[in-house]
Amino acid sequence: MDIVFFIYGLAFMVLGVVIVIWPKEGSRFEFARLSLWLAGFAFVHGTLEWMDLWRVVRGDNPALAAARPLTLLASYMLLFEFGRRMLHAAQADTPHRQRAGAWIHALLLGGVAAGSFAHDASLDSLAIWTRYLYGFPAALLSAVGLQAYAGQRIRPELTPREFTTVRRSCQLAGAAFAAYGVLGGLIVPQAPWPPASWLNQDVFSAIVGIPVQILRAACAVLIAAS
Repeated sequence: MDIVFFIYGLAFMVLGVVIVIWPKEGSRFEFARLSLWLAGFAFVHGTLEWMDLWRVVRGDNPALAAARPLTLLASYMLLFEFGRRMLHAAQADTPHRQRAGAWIHALLLGGVAAGSFAHDASLDSLAIWTRYLYGFPAALLSAVGLQAYAGQRIRPELTPREFTTVRRSCQLAGAAFAAYGVLGGLIVPQAPWPPASWLNQDVFSAIVGIPVQILRAACAVLIAAS
């Protein structure tokens, strides 16, 4: 698993670096600015996976155990904001009052906090409810936002031949994000309460035959490649 976590984290780190160094000055696409939210997610989530790498190689400690769920939450908040802003940019003609504003984070954070304190082992519950309420919707929102933005904002500005490459990249990223939403947002660590007691990483490994982290790492590589 150490190699898996290394590749997993490296893929997101590479994604973040590529986004940061990619030329953006003078771009006519709002994606140039919004992609920095995705870079933020990539750096923070990549750090999280390397925290897991440290845990596997060097063992866990109280500080690391406390930092992991908070890092997970921070990363998914950034991804959710990327997806939300991308969807808004794609629907620039939609009245502002019909769009979900930043206030939605207050509802999500309230739900995560309520779920965390409703069970014993608050830090473990925090990680699980973060995946349910932030990770799953954030990844799906990013997938939908990419597709919508490509179709509504990028396609009219490019020739059909130019857009073909963009469409393929967005489709690959969208599919990888959707898969990552399921694998990372719904396949959670085992807990003595539903739905985590029904669908979790142990059950997944028993049915599929491989740890879910391997498939998550594959999604990360596909997202970085796209």
